[in-house]
Amino acid sequence: MQNSNISESLTYLTDEPDINTLRYAYDQTVTELESYFDLCRTSYDDRRNWWPGKSRDHRKHGADAFPWEGASDMECHVIDERITRLVSLFMSALKRANIRAFPVESSDIARSKLVSGFLKWMVSSGYIPRFYREMELGANYLLERGVLITYVGWQREDRRFLQQLNLNQIAEISPEVAQAIQDGDNDEELIILLQATFEGTTDNRAKKALNDLRKNGAAELPVVRRQVNAPEVKTLAPDGDFFFPPYVTDPQRAPYCFWRTYYTAQELENKVITEGWDEGFVQMVIDKYRGVNIDSIEREQEGRRSISLTDNAYEAEELIEITYAYQRLVDKEDGSEGIYCTVFHRDFSGDETTQGYAKFELLNGYEDYPVVVTKISEDSKRLYDVTTVPSVLRGIQNQVKVERDSRIDRNSLATLPPILHPLGQAQSD
Repeated sequence: MQNSNISESLTYLTDEPDINTLRYAYDQTVTELESYFDLCRTSYDDRRNWWPGKSRDHRKHGADAFPWEGASDMECHVIDERITRLVSLFMSALKRANIRAFPVESSDIARSKLVSGFLKWMVSSGYIPRFYREMELGANYLLERGVLITYVGWQREDRRFLQQLNLNQIAEISPEVAQAIQDGDNDEELIILLQATFEGTTDNRAKKALNDLRKNGAAELPVVRRQVNAPEVKTLAPDGDFFFPPYVTDPQRAPYCFWRTYYTAQELENKVITEGWDEGFVQMVIDKYRGVNIDSIEREQEGRRSISLTDNAYEAEELIEITYAYQRLVDKEDGSEGIYCTVFHRDFSGDETTQGYAKFELLNGYEDYPVVVTKISEDSKRLYDVTTVPSVLRGIQNQVKVERDSRIDRNSLATLPPILHPLGQAQSD
């Protein structure tokens, strides 16, 4: 793939996205961020006291055991204790925060009080789902990995469920439809009425419902029972969920960025109806790319370690990986910029019958990417050139561990001194 073609596709707006270029940019971004992923791996291990050869009895075993077999190999949770305390402090400050909207003009004074009250209610009432949970996760990411990435958007979703309805229940929803079923003989018009009243009803479902209603007096029809229309806040792992190019200094000036997430087949089917995803693409990824390795999810770019000291990798057969690509593209015609979102799968570029993306759209009204990025400290221009709490406290934690191990070994020698004997002449019990 020529560099000029890649730059052209990643800079200028076209009628359809170049999926091959996006896949190349995604792979290159993940590869070049390997040094930051190494930092996250090390920070994760240090916080959770994981090291090669660790045993459940906190003793050293094997040929590399030093100073002897069974010597002390204790844990020391200096880093975890400090991060946990800081996270608790952050959450306490957030819950006690006095959220206020300040007026811009004198005419905004009365409205600012109303907006302030609405903001407090929105945070405390649960209107933003899982808000405090996401903020606690974000505080852990910030301290442990040095970068906090928060997605801020709006969630619109209609969850449809099949429900058995009789003529009386249908009359409560739409008296016209119930009357038409009882009096009408034109099935085509009745099918259109059913589809207009019960959104998402297919032709086959409508025909079957008509037959069941006339025969049994009841039928199964899709009904919207859970409707979501609320703000959405998500904390994204900087080493596994959301990626910027490694050279970025200002995230909002990046030419592109990627969000990797996972859906079930049911959720993807719902995206077709509620968000207009391409049905052919959804069926393709469900049939061909269902199933991901849970180990890769939990470790987030292989950064996770097994706390149980065993390999806990297994296949999640019902999950499907989906990637969102956000791009700042320029229209050649008038030079205007826009934030565009492409939904694709990193292993599928399309074929003769199916396009390679689920959706390609302009994020209307957006001037920036829909994420807020926070660094633990502004001591370097580059986003991923960060210092984490584990990297600062690593030496102190190791020092405490060495001192603790030496004291335990010294007490072991005092309690049960070694028995010395000539070579080959061990004393019997």
